[in-house]
Amino acid sequence: MTEPLAEPEGEDGASVLALPWARLRLQRWPRGGPTSLRAFGHGEAALLLRVPARSGPLLLCGDGFGALPLGSAGRTRSLIADRATTRLCMTANAALNPTLPTEPPCVVTTPLNVPTTTATGEPFGGVLLSWPRSHDLGFDQLRRVGAALPPGTPVEVASRAEDWSASVIRRICASLDSAIVHRAERRGRRIEGRLRTATPPTPLRVAGPDGLTLWSWAGVFAHGHLDAGTARLVPNLPTRPPARHILDLGCGNGALGLVAALRQPGATVTFCDDSALAIDAARRGWAANAERLAGRSAAFLHACDLSTVADQSIDLVVCNPPAHVAGAETRAAAAAMFADVERVLHPDGALWLVANGHLDYPERLRQHFARVVVVQADARFVVVRAQGPRQYGVRNRGARRPAPEEG
Repeated sequence: MTEPLAEPEGEDGASVLALPWARLRLQRWPRGGPTSLRAFGHGEAALLLRVPARSGPLLLCGDGFGALPLGSAGRTRSLIADRATTRLCMTANAALNPTLPTEPPCVVTTPLNVPTTTATGEPFGGVLLSWPRSHDLGFDQLRRVGAALPPGTPVEVASRAEDWSASVIRRICASLDSAIVHRAERRGRRIEGRLRTATPPTPLRVAGPDGLTLWSWAGVFAHGHLDAGTARLVPNLPTRPPARHILDLGCGNGALGLVAALRQPGATVTFCDDSALAIDAARRGWAANAERLAGRSAAFLHACDLSTVADQSIDLVVCNPPAHVAGAETRAAAAAMFADVERVLHPDGALWLVANGHLDYPERLRQHFARVVVVQADARFVVVRAQGPRQYGVRNRGARRPAPEEG
């Protein structure tokens, strides 16, 4: 294998992953992030080199920008991916590689629905697992696969070499039978072995604000605790004016949406997140607090944008936007969120947001909203209220509110 290129190639900023059988061109998402970063990881490159050595259908596991499913195009394969973005990137990057085989198609599922066989009932001949940045999530993924597939199924796990400490390597080996640790090559490290019978992981119960019960999965933001930014925003969430339709954007475990619902009787809350595990945690949180939330309704949206949400349909948006995507700090994800909120927010509605204090989010929000107020600020966090979506202007102020969609 030639050394994967770290530099962008061409005007589209695509990076190149050169394999013996294909030369993949891949882009990161969201667009507008750092162009010096590759759209594939060292672990993915190491796993793809093992594709020819594995017979039978493959079960791929890992989020990314499409390297694993596209690099194994032509094979019968399924992909376990938590993020809705991964599906988007598979489609977008497939268009950059028109010579790749399109059959058989890659079947994509979430970590909550690990397949036991292929869509046609064939057993998987092996598992290729790209280790996530969250070690807890990585071990949960091994348990999910071990619970779904027969013991003894071959599995290979890979990561960037420096991301694995000696203790993590020992834990991975202890989770497998016949584990072999391979030497690091081109900054990627690989462990192969065979699956053991395992029990599926379970979420953690967490004490939330206002006496609410939260649920948390490994890999979801602020796993196992209430993050400090959310705690800073909670006291500022409004009780008036009445909000009939609330959006918790990038909901994580759903803490902000649950608190907003408590303060707005009769509201419908839409929980939206790129992560299927986050959506499941928010759904569990709603069910756990159902008695206190009587009279409200909820919808759950696993998506990386708001394309399915109607214009001007939201009265209140609560948000703790991500500062990092795929391990890299970027403002691009938040910028895409702000543009989406500008479209879906009612002219009389409001966005309430908390972010790290060093980020320039108040300035970015002023590009989309006429009135942006910094409600609180210190060295760690800034709480912001934004109103008056510029997209609709003064002429639409006071327009009739559309009826909220029932969840």
